Amino acid sequence: IERNGSELVDDVSGMALATGNKSQKSRATETYLGQPMIDVIRKEQLSLGGCGGCEGMMSGYTTKPRISAKNTQSKSSRIRKNLERSENTKKRILLELVEQRLAWAPDNEADEMLRLYAMLKIGSDSISGRILKLLAVESDPVRGIHFLNCYSVIAESTSSEQAAQIGQFLIGLKRKIADRKLNTDRNWEPRMKELVTLLVRDSQISKALIDSLSLGAVDTLYVAEALMEAPEESVSDVDKAKVAEVILAWCRKHPDKISARHVRLFARHPDAGSFLRSIVDGAQQLLSPSVDVLFDKPTEADRATFVRGLGADRLQTQKYSAIGLRRLLDGGADSLSFEETQVAMKTISRLGDDGPGKSVRKQLMLLLKASFGTEPQYPGADPIQTRQFLEKRFGKTFKLEAEGAVDVDQWIAKVQWEGGDVERGKAVFTKAQCAACHQSGSGQLVSSALGPSLEGVTKRFSKRALFQSILDPNRDVADRYRAVLVETEDGDFVVGLKVYQSADGITLLLADGSTARINSDRIAELKQSKQSLMPARLLDNLTPTEIADLWTFLKKL
Repeated sequence: IERNGSELVDDVSGMALATGNKSQKSRATETYLGQPMIDVIRKEQLSLGGCGGCEGMMSGYTTKPRISAKNTQSKSSRIRKNLERSENTKKRILLELVEQRLAWAPDNEADEMLRLYAMLKIGSDSISGRILKLLAVESDPVRGIHFLNCYSVIAESTSSEQAAQIGQFLIGLKRKIADRKLNTDRNWEPRMKELVTLLVRDSQISKALIDSLSLGAVDTLYVAEALMEAPEESVSDVDKAKVAEVILAWCRKHPDKISARHVRLFARHPDAGSFLRSIVDGAQQLLSPSVDVLFDKPTEADRATFVRGLGADRLQTQKYSAIGLRRLLDGGADSLSFEETQVAMKTISRLGDDGPGKSVRKQLMLLLKASFGTEPQYPGADPIQTRQFLEKRFGKTFKLEAEGAVDVDQWIAKVQWEGGDVERGKAVFTKAQCAACHQSGSGQLVSSALGPSLEGVTKRFSKRALFQSILDPNRDVADRYRAVLVETEDGDFVVGLKVYQSADGITLLLADGSTARINSDRIAELKQSKQSLMPARLLDNLTPTEIADLWTFLKKL
């Protein structure tokens, strides 16, 4: 054993390969320097900074280090010291042992062996090939994720057949998780997006994913988002345009299943505006993302959408709606009507003089100036004087007080609660975008874990309490679901739940289930929001019959 490293590798390899019996093979390689193999592997992992020290090692199993009861012998200590003089020799010996043992090691040990390869960032097509063979027969989706984490670092190249296998696994992953009735937390998709981002550095894998016809389904949106957010050197602008085309085609085929996340994915497609104009009127949940797209090149057909956007809860929507309307006015559109002006004035009255609302307030005042600024005696930038001027001009008084909360008791009295249908209610659950944030039971195919599970919700809350929280989501927001508001240096606003924050920036989970990363150098202001991420008026487009169906469905959870 004290001979040079290459001879030691040759001797150990020859002994293991010449041994035909599995138990003898195992005995030949189960220890290294007098220690159980799994302890040696874990020690090497810890020396590299632990599993968190490796790019891509964010998912899968972690075997706890096992403490050996045997005392280290003096000879083993001497051998270890000799080998420590040559880290490369030591790694070669250890990795030879690992590669030999992979064929028959227990699952947990094999997983940690693969993790060690990845942590050492050693490229090996032979080992990555073994990983995909394991992946092909693995039924546990968690272990499958672990294999792909390792593969993302170890693989040097990927064939089209291998890429198709990886694509098939990722496209079907959430369904596997649902079938096994496993739940995912709010960090699951951000981590999976990191993994997909690593994998799509290989053009074969990105092509296999882009070619998937089900890329727009709710359980695969994180894959599409990872493709769109990947650096250009990994996924070209041409390929991202293909992703947008695939998502838009899916949305045209499934108009009742479109979410804000879909809109963000096809937003830059040339047909995005015309498609959104055809569906936004009947879809409250698409108002904000539609405004984000339409305000850049508005048409007169967008006017009503922008007016609705002025009264939205989201600061970004208010701001872009004001800009969109101003661009219409600059292009020769008619001045704002009294009703349109009242929406703008009401929003101005709700915004503060400083903080994040200040820039939105400025855009609203610019909108009023674009509409009425050429008229004699227009007062300028003072909101109080502007209000007095406009009330005199229209001969009417603006009602600027915030809209009162919905009278829940009157609202409940309008619905015939008996006779609701469970299956219809399930469809309403999707239509109202409840499924975008809430699980309706173990294993449901949801895009995120943004909100709490609704399993057993009607046993925990009365009908009145439940619908009051839906109709007035800002009434009582639990700390766990209180959002963070970020204003960027560009004047944009991002609101979401904090996933991760460091000195470099913050990652937020947004209301539509997608994630956003804002670097520190782009953050102008960061504060806790007083509003819930749950949108208001989610039930506005539902009939009383649909609301009764929804209640019947919730009672069955």
